[in-house]
Formats: sequence, structure tokens, C-alpha cells
Amino acid sequence: MYHKKKLWTMCVLPVLLYGAETWILTDRVINKVRVVVRAMSRLMLNISRRDKKTKAWIRKEALLDDVGKIISERKWNWAGHIMRTTDGRWTKKILEWYPRDLKRKRGRPTNSWDTEFKKVCGGALWHRITQDRR
Repeated sequence: MYHKKKLWTMCVLPVLLYGAETWILTDRVINKVRVVVRAMSRLMLNISRRDKKTKAWIRKEALLDDVGKIISERKWNWAGHIMRTTDGRWTKKILEWYPRDLKRKRGRPTNSWDTEFKKVCGGALWHRITQDRR
């Protein structure tokens, strides 16, 4: 199992989460990734769905971290990296840009990339919090 986990960490996980820093994280997206990880974990453990093993058991036996936590950590690290830049890169300009002439359709407001940060930090304070490397 050690070699399978090492292969998972070095090869499969980076491909699966490529660009996850830029995803708009909704419960639906995280759940889809968790389902894929669980299916791959079953393959690593050589068990089928008929064995009726719980999600917690599969994660414990496969010795894998929660993929939702990994995605969130990567997103926070990326946000900190962007906020620490001082040379006027377009990534920071786009992040701080707000379209003034845009009218949204009726219904629930759409999520943006920084919605998760605003939820956790409670507003615009996330710009300063992400710059701190602790």
C-alpha cells in the first residue's frame, strides 16, 4: 500500500487537481472530486462497491487526506501568492476587477473565485489574511 500511496501522491493527485486553485469551490464540485477519489481508492484497495465499506473506512485504509481540504489549502496558498505580488501582474488586476456595467440575471447570485475567502474571513479582510504565510 505504501507504493500505491506514493504513486497516488506523486502522479495521480497532481493531475486530478491541476488548476484547482482557480476553481470556484461549490459543494457540488468538491463532492464530484471526492467521488472520483473514493472510486480510485477502492481500486487501490482492491475492493468493490458490493463490499459495502463506508467512506471513512476507505479513506482510513487508503491513508489518503481529504481532497476537499487539499483543494482549499491550495486555493489559500495561491491567493496568498497573488496578493503578495507587487509588480502589477495581470492576475492581481483581474482578481481585484469588478465589472460595473454587468447586470445579473434573476435568482441566486453567482459565486466568484473569492466567495470562499469572504465566507471564512467575513468580507474584504481576506486580502490581508492571505498575505500572511503562517
